[in-house]
Amino acid sequence: MKYLKYLFLIIFLSGCTEGVRTIHPEFGYLYKLNSDFIPPEISNDSLRIPVFYSGCNDNHSFNLQYNTSRLSYSEVWLFKKTPTQFCEAAFSEIISFRIPPEVALTNEIYLLGPKGERILLSR
Repeated sequence: MKYLKYLFLIIFLSGCTEGVRTIHPEFGYLYKLNSDFIPPEISNDSLRIPVFYSGCNDNHSFNLQYNTSRLSYSEVWLFKKTPTQFCEAAFSEIISFRIPPEVALTNEIYLLGPKGERILLSR
């Protein structure tokens, strides 16, 4: 019976940490767009994206990725470089990036999110 308790503990702990270390090939570590309260926006030559993530501290690092394979529109998304942390604090912040010139030249810009979101950004 003693060994059974340890077996359940190991199974439980491995299930809890499995998702935390997962890195998505396109979006990086865990985060979500926080567009329900503050919509992402384009202002002049900058893109402002509200994000939500958990961790031990704020100011996690993100890169702006983009695809302009089509002349009529571009797709942009964030790649979170800071690994997911084992703390339960929640952070909401607005990340700003300068819009790359090749993205600015397209007619429409879509923001992609890690949960399958596809948001048309208005200029």
